[in-house]
Amino acid sequence: MSQCDGYKLERKIYPHVDFIIAITQIVARALVKYFNITSEKIHIIPNGIDVEKFKPDNNLRNSFRKKLGLREDEPIILSAGRLHYAKGVQMIISAIPSVLEQIPVKLIVIGEGNYEKKLRQLVQKLDIGDRVTFLGLVPREKLTGYYNACGLFVLPTLEQESLPLALLEAMACEKPVVTSEIIELPSVQENKTSGIILKEYSFKKSVNEIETLFMQVVK
Repeated sequence: MSQCDGYKLERKIYPHVDFIIAITQIVARALVKYFNITSEKIHIIPNGIDVEKFKPDNNLRNSFRKKLGLREDEPIILSAGRLHYAKGVQMIISAIPSVLEQIPVKLIVIGEGNYEKKLRQLVQKLDIGDRVTFLGLVPREKLTGYYNACGLFVLPTLEQESLPLALLEAMACEKPVVTSEIIELPSVQENKTSGIILKEYSFKKSVNEIETLFMQVVK
């Protein structure tokens, strides 16, 4: 089914339902705007995750750092998701040289996609191949180990998203996150110690924000 067909099907179904569950206010507003649904029909229930699986675990942290050949005190940025231009991983990669002037950071990239070749070329162009590691697709059951191993999780998406599970999983492991204002994440917007929201798609902005956050929270 094409995206257009899906849109048409939704328009036919929505008028006949009594309640609609939206995972964020962004989704709720879109339902009202594009499908003419009354707000009274919409109930917001955010995505949930298994906090027994995604939680701080120092043993996992140490074992995964050892697996990656990392020093105990080496600052790590983690990015996990589909490798596509719209996910914004290139922003973080482009920020790494400037961050390295202050912090000997290493970037771990998990995921695969049609933009991987471009990202690898950018890493080569910036001459930071020793500071960026691409791990490809990782089984979901192993993600919690990588969340624990990192000091900061980044998802600076350039496309409209509702509430990516990866952000919630990283935060459940008590990791600060960097994301964009396109994503509705009230706990970060209200509590600056949980992470930062990039309010503009600027490499310079990313560098400054990431440096500040690392200085505050990464050990």
